[in-house]
Amino acid sequence: MCELLGISSDHRIILNQYLQTFGLRSVRHPNGWGYASFEGSGSACGGNRKCVSLIKEPGTAARSPLFRAMLQTEVCTSCAMAHIRYATVGNVEYANCHPFSERTANGRQITLIHNGTVFQAPELNRFLKLQNGETDSERILLYMVDGINRLEQERRRELTGKERLRFFDSVITGLSAGNKLNLIVFDGEYLYVHTNCRGTLSFLKRDGSVLVATEPLSDEEWKPFPLFRLCAFQDGALVYEGSPHAFEYVPNEEDLKNLYLAYACL
Repeated sequence: MCELLGISSDHRIILNQYLQTFGLRSVRHPNGWGYASFEGSGSACGGNRKCVSLIKEPGTAARSPLFRAMLQTEVCTSCAMAHIRYATVGNVEYANCHPFSERTANGRQITLIHNGTVFQAPELNRFLKLQNGETDSERILLYMVDGINRLEQERRRELTGKERLRFFDSVITGLSAGNKLNLIVFDGEYLYVHTNCRGTLSFLKRDGSVLVATEPLSDEEWKPFPLFRLCAFQDGALVYEGSPHAFEYVPNEEDLKNLYLAYACL
């Protein structure tokens, strides 16, 4: 499938070593890469929200002059995410590369990376004609943004932090049934992380920081990421844990076969 990397910290950390190791794995995941960092705050970003800086391209990170150029300078930030893609749904093109990022009606930027596949989620189908690319991952993001817009329109105000935490928990738990849903999402304030597939996500805690990756990126003490519940981080600290659910995804060839057949008919 794909590989994910997410970082939340209470201070800026240098990421070059982790990104270098991450990029080398793109030989096995050659269909696109992307990196997003989240910095600062203020009116340009919407109050206390961090601003998004995003770079991505189709192709293999390990062979990309753009990726190499990025690592020739110090990559230093307190919040970021990166993705290398192995395509299961969608062609190898820019529009299908992660991260995906969209603004809500109130200007909040939601950014998402996904390792997995959606097999059962008819609620996403109405976004097929609205998305820029072809991936189920982009449809998940559009579904989230649409849900926030609907709630904020009903309440005639922006959602509070606690309300957003509960919203993402509900949406991600609901989408986990029958699907592989390894996700990292950033909403300008919180970094949300979820996995429902054993052995496919690890995390490292160090010096006020948490790093999350599909596989360990160093010889440090990485541990398996908690399964079956949404976790949200802010400035390297765990600030929210959702209720555990029972929607474990176990990989099987039949799911992928049916997915390819369905995609061929689109």
